[in-house]
Amino acid sequence: MSENVEKSRNLPAFGDAEPEALPAPAAPVARVFVLIPCAGQGARAGLPSGDGVAGLPKQYQPIAGTPMIIHTVEAFRALGSALAGMWLVISPDDRDFEDVFPGFNAQGEKLLRAGGATRAATVKNGLQALLTTPGVAEANDWVLVHDAAR
Repeated sequence: MSENVEKSRNLPAFGDAEPEALPAPAAPVARVFVLIPCAGQGARAGLPSGDGVAGLPKQYQPIAGTPMIIHTVEAFRALGSALAGMWLVISPDDRDFEDVFPGFNAQGEKLLRAGGATRAATVKNGLQALLTTPGVAEANDWVLVHDAAR
C-alpha cells in the first residue's frame, strides 16, 4: 500500500469533519445613562431655613449659593463621555426648573416633564421614556437612578 493511501484512510470523511468553531458574536457594549427624578415637592423637608428660598421644592434650594439640582447634575457632567446620557424627570406643572437651571440642555441631556405622584411613578415614567424613545437606551444598557436632592 502506498504511503498516500494509508494517510487517506486516517482522514475523516467529508461529512464527518467537525466544523470549526466560529467566534461568538460580540455582545453589544452596555452604556450607562443617568435618570434623575426631580418631581418632588420636598414636603418632608419642612420650611427652608438659613439661605433657603420659601416656596421652592427641596431640589431647588441653594447649598453654598447654588441650587441642589445643579450640584447633582454637575457631579454627573464631570463624568463626561462615561455617560451615554442624562435624563431629568420633572413634574408636568413645574414652573421653576428653567428659572433655577437655565443651563440644563447640554449634549446628551434631556428634560422630561413626566413626573408622577410618587418617586416610584416618576422613575417608572423616566425608564419607560428611555426605553421607548427611538435611538436612546437599549435593553442591555444600565440606568443609574439618583435623586435630585441628595
